[in-house]
Amino acid sequence: MLETVRQTRFPVTLVQEWYEKSDPSLLSPDFICTAVGYGTKQSVYKGSEGMLKEFFGEIGDKYDEWSLTMDRMIDAGQSIIVLGKYDSKPKNGELTKLPFVHVWDISDSRIRSVTCFTDTSNSSRQ
Repeated sequence: MLETVRQTRFPVTLVQEWYEKSDPSLLSPDFICTAVGYGTKQSVYKGSEGMLKEFFGEIGDKYDEWSLTMDRMIDAGQSIIVLGKYDSKPKNGELTKLPFVHVWDISDSRIRSVTCFTDTSNSSRQ
């Protein structure tokens, strides 16, 4: 019987790889993304499809530009906390820098969840 061996990665490495590639294979099958303050239709997205198609799709529908800069990454063992800023330009709005916090939880060398915090409520007025 052929056995598949998954490479063990450190939590920081997994999160860095996610920011570089958004590779769905880094996510666990039961992955959950919780988005707080994004003004999206829902706040919980399940699985890689939920994250990549639904959540990112909603962001793409609301913004002409959306990118991020990481300012700090805090290694808390199986949790990684990332602080940074989004460069966002809402449709019919102006370019704005929005602070964010992402809390990533890792289990069995896969990303199990991310909770994302920002406040987009003033982004169209700035």
